[in-house]
Amino acid sequence: MSIKVLVVGHHFVTKHNQRRLEELGKHDDLEITLLTPEWWYEESRKVYLEKKRADKYIIFKGKTLFTNHTALSFYVNKLFGLMLKIRPDIIDVYEEPWSLTTLQVLLIKRLFLRDSKVMFYSAQNINKKYPFFFRWVEQFTFRNADYAYPCSEGAAEVLRDKGYKGKLKVIPLGLDEKESVKRIRDDTFAIGYVGRLVKEKGILDLVDAVAIAGQVRGYKLLIVGEGPLKPYIIERAKQKGILEKIEFAGAVKREEMPSIYALMDVLVVPSKTTPAWKEQFGRIIAEAFLFGVPVIGSDSGSIPEVMAGCGFLFREGDVQDLADTIDRVRKDDNLRNLQIEKAKEYARNNYTWEKTAGEVYKIYKELYEKNISA
Repeated sequence: MSIKVLVVGHHFVTKHNQRRLEELGKHDDLEITLLTPEWWYEESRKVYLEKKRADKYIIFKGKTLFTNHTALSFYVNKLFGLMLKIRPDIIDVYEEPWSLTTLQVLLIKRLFLRDSKVMFYSAQNINKKYPFFFRWVEQFTFRNADYAYPCSEGAAEVLRDKGYKGKLKVIPLGLDEKESVKRIRDDTFAIGYVGRLVKEKGILDLVDAVAIAGQVRGYKLLIVGEGPLKPYIIERAKQKGILEKIEFAGAVKREEMPSIYALMDVLVVPSKTTPAWKEQFGRIIAEAFLFGVPVIGSDSGSIPEVMAGCGFLFREGDVQDLADTIDRVRKDDNLRNLQIEKAKEYARNNYTWEKTAGEVYKIYKELYEKNISA
């Protein structure tokens, strides 16, 4: 007998994030239906639903209000009708427990589909106190959902601290398995940064560290991404006398990233914790691992967990420690190569779509078997 699954989530507007569903669709006992908004901001850009048809699952596009607001966005069509038509065994809500979309799903389930099982996602790794209504939504989710699958141990700890007592499994974000890129060599040591150009990502600390480390040997800093901090990065680089060492690549499409990684000797993820944010996963770390690029990361948020001893950590906000780590990685080819191989093996075993979708499938089976035996 087939397990009917309804997946609801804004992340699936990108074809990349639908890779999880492609992997799940390989299981013949699943009948998967996806509902996702018409558009959302993903990958630092406004994305209109990129993939509208699939062989192994059915895709529906829903109209939402407050689109692109994680907490406030909710469906004004499709959701109610799909839930009642499909009568899913499992509703996989790829949204935070305090979102209005999650509340919508649970209310419809309580009123009309009491036998359906609901699971939800979370990446929030700071124990924030939300306004009263959203605290109520969160607690309502905790009482009525059947399973949680946060993307990190930090997010799992927050769920438990806030009172979630149900079943839980940590499932990392997924990626396609990559072939190692061959470094395009020149006479400089190329340091890469990929991400939003915002203060909490620590990019100014990286500029300062390159200014220190660059006194020893020729360095190049390749910055991939866009954001409001770019003028300040340029000004800081001018002050430090290293503007000529920096290359801005702008926002790069995912399919162009292999050629970007080929330009790097090391990727640096210098994120800094703020009262409102700390690194929730760091997918770019796992991607670099799979491409065979060594990673230097701060000890902010989930970065140590994602790196799992397969990269080089420094104390967040400590510019001298970062500069010293860059210099150590540059000087020791054997250490760098050892970490590359170790990281690639770890990423293949933990971060591929095949692996992460397989863990989601296990939850589906567990919830379904619990339902039919009740």
